[in-house]
Amino acid sequence: MNSRPSGRWNRVITPCWPTRPAQAAPSRLGFAALLMFFRREDRFPTSKHEVPPAVVKHLATQVGVPAEAYVAYDWRGRTIKYHRVQIRTALGFREASVQDADTLASAHNKAR
Repeated sequence: MNSRPSGRWNRVITPCWPTRPAQAAPSRLGFAALLMFFRREDRFPTSKHEVPPAVVKHLATQVGVPAEAYVAYDWRGRTIKYHRVQIRTALGFREASVQDADTLASAHNKAR
């Protein structure tokens, strides 16, 4: 793998996504990783290992924290849930509901 991310991984955190210096380094880097992964894959990573190490290094440089801080990001706590809500809201997404599933199933059945 190339040591420098390419393509859509290369998009930097833009001014509309300020990282708050008051946040701890793992939180800032974790948020950046979630955002960039979501932009690229249209979903969130299921584990921290899904984000390539070269991308983590690149993002760490972008947000001004050591890449090693990434391992301390909590993938089960309130912070990641809050970060996911922030990202979904800002990008115009929401979690699928039971009603969405019913609508999809109904449309599928009609198409048969």
